[in-house]
Amino acid sequence: MVLRYGEVFYLTARENENNWFDDVLVFARYSAMETIIIATNLSEEDRTFYIDSSAIMPTFKAQFQNNTVVMVKDCINESVEPQYYFLREFLELRDGRTLRPYRSSIVSL
Repeated sequence: MVLRYGEVFYLTARENENNWFDDVLVFARYSAMETIIIATNLSEEDRTFYIDSSAIMPTFKAQFQNNTVVMVKDCINESVEPQYYFLREFLELRDGRTLRPYRSSIVSL
């Protein structure tokens, strides 16, 4: 349902504080029950980046408390165990992820 009817938020894939990749498309689809974050590498090279989710933070702050726990699940690789974070902790993560050329990453919160 969230992929079809969720509100769209455009996010950025950042290499560091000042540089972002214009060839990595990142967006979130949000509903009160679930959020999906999709990143797609549109370049011919590997890209290592973190997702800047500041565009969706005001919505989460209005809907949820800082101590809300979310389960983060990899929607492409089902063998990866879900991870649990405080919502704010997850949104502020700067963990680098690498996407190979023309590949996508999809996580569900």
